[in-house]
Amino acid sequence: AAAGAPNAGDIETIVVNPENKALYEQSGLDAKLFYTLDTEYGDFGVQLGWTHILSTKYQVDSASSIQELRDDKDNYEPRSKTNLVLTWQYQDWSVAVRGDRIGEIPLWEQPAENYDDETGDVIKVDRLNPYYTVNMSVGYDFTDNLKVLISGENIFNQRPEVDVTHDEWPFFNSFSYPGAAI
Repeated sequence: AAAGAPNAGDIETIVVNPENKALYEQSGLDAKLFYTLDTEYGDFGVQLGWTHILSTKYQVDSASSIQELRDDKDNYEPRSKTNLVLTWQYQDWSVAVRGDRIGEIPLWEQPAENYDDETGDVIKVDRLNPYYTVNMSVGYDFTDNLKVLISGENIFNQRPEVDVTHDEWPFFNSFSYPGAAI
């Protein structure tokens, strides 16, 4: 619609150009350990989980070359994640504590000294420290149909390391640390 006409400034069309990736392949290691111990003081449990990405291959289309993205300066996916869950259950009570570690991610912008002066290629990728959180829940079964569960997320109120190269709130890559910006 012309300026000043009814509906001026309304969106009339949206054009979407989908990207059909020729290849996205990721390989890595996953491990999980479980242990339970039943005692007269309750049932105790331990779970340990670990994931580590070894390779992330990407190809835009069949005519493009395959790129290895795992250590790329623009790949903000953590290369490793670890979690530990401790549980206790006794009669009508239950307690669970979960610790999470999200591995290192690249700085939002790499410092000038990390680039080759002649080619402009990145020769070193600086990374932020891992991010740790602890969650906890306590529950009580009043009846078979009524259970109360109180939980706390990030009970020590930890925040990801501030990335001095990321100049917008929350001053870290919120896509790499889900829930941390809330």
